[in-house]
This record gives sequence, structure tokens and C-alpha cells, in this order.
Amino acid sequence: MSTLINTPFSLAWGSDIYAEVVAINDYGRSLTSDLGNGAKIIEYADKPVNLAETVSARTATTITFSWAAGALERGSAVFDYQIFRAVASVGTYTSIATGVTTLSYTAEGLVTGETYSFKVQSQNGFGYSESSDPVTILCATKPVTPIAPVTSVLADKAIITWTAPYANGTPIKGYNVYIRKADLTYVFDNSVCDGTTSAVVLSGVTQCTLPLSTLTAAPYSLLLGFKISSYVVAYNDYGLSLASPIGS
Repeated sequence: MSTLINTPFSLAWGSDIYAEVVAINDYGRSLTSDLGNGAKIIEYADKPVNLAETVSARTATTITFSWAAGALERGSAVFDYQIFRAVASVGTYTSIATGVTTLSYTAEGLVTGETYSFKVQSQNGFGYSESSDPVTILCATKPVTPIAPVTSVLADKAIITWTAPYANGTPIKGYNVYIRKADLTYVFDNSVCDGTTSAVVLSGVTQCTLPLSTLTAAPYSLLLGFKISSYVVAYNDYGLSLASPIGS
């Protein structure tokens, strides 16, 4: 096809190919045949490009991604796409969808914490294009909302304890613990209740211990006898969980 789209023919993609024939022997040339055609300048379209995750649509069991059409349709309009998926650790691609007419796709029913690779082919009247370059995406999202923490007092110390929520595919990196002040607003101060230490994040001992004197001083200014109320937010590489219910 490249010969016909270049000089001296310079036919455009999608053009009909016309030809006529003259036979030659030792006695001369025949008359020219009738003009014939039946073929078009057509090839597979260029492969799709720029595969990328749609981060705002991420859930714990779905991945949404988009792509752009290749630069050239090569004589026949692209009318749909085929999607291929592989578990990254295995590497074998299988077709999971055909007849996709949009420039995005949501893969559903995935395993939280598994990494997947996707490729896309475009289809025109000649057939399917080469596969796009792959995009590899971890199926993960921000942690599940923690349950309410529990506060206890032991001698002159307050102990705030909470349960690690489901991480949704990638490890929890820490917690923000908000403690109520006397004016009924809540404040987060990592120097008071540190939810990022290795003892909390790695060992799973999800608690912090702080002196009661810290809570009776500013900015908390709690009076002895007041309930100690708090809530917890977990976070991982994909963002913050919703705040837990308030516990005391």
C-alpha cells in the first residue's frame, strides 16, 4: 500500500484502486482493457495510544482507563475497540471485551491488591490494529472507614485504641487521630497521638498513649471528669479514608 500512497501515484487512504491492462507480444501492443477496480487503499488503523487510568473512578474491585485513537485510520473509519487484560504476575493477555465504541473502559470484578495490565486494539474495515502499548495498574483505593476508637484511662495516662480497617489493596501508611477539645471542636496533632510510627503501622498495635496532663492543658483544656472523645482517619498511597465514628 505504501507504493500507492506515495509519489508518483499519491492516492489517499480510502481511494479506489483503478487499473487497465495492455498486453504485448512480438507483434505489438493490444488495445487497452476496460478500466477495472474492486480494491481500496486500506490497511489496519494505527494502534490506540496514551492508555491511562481514570483515577477518579477507582474502586476496590474496578479499574477504569481511557485511550486516544491512533493518528491514522488508513482508509476505513475505526468503528470499535477490543480490550485485553493480563494479571501482571502471569503476563498472559486474554480478550475481555469487543465492540467497545467509546474511548474508555471499566474492568469489573477484579481482585483488590492485584496488579493488572491492559492493551487495546482498534478495528476498521480491514480488521484489528496492532495492540496498544500496555498500561499497568494496581487495583487499590483508599482504606475502608475505621470503626470508632475506644478510649481508656490508666493511672495518669489516656489510651486511645482503634482497629485497623481493610486497606483496600495497598498498605495503610498511617492514621490521623483527632481529639476533642473543651470547645467541642477536634484537633489532630501527630506529636500528641502519633499514628505514623512503625509500632502503629507495622506491628498493628493501633493505639497511642498520652499523659492526662496533655489533655488538661491548651489547646485541649479538658477538665478532670470530662469524657475523652476522638475519631480516626486511615490513609494509604491512594488517599484518606472517611472519618470513623466518634468514640470515647
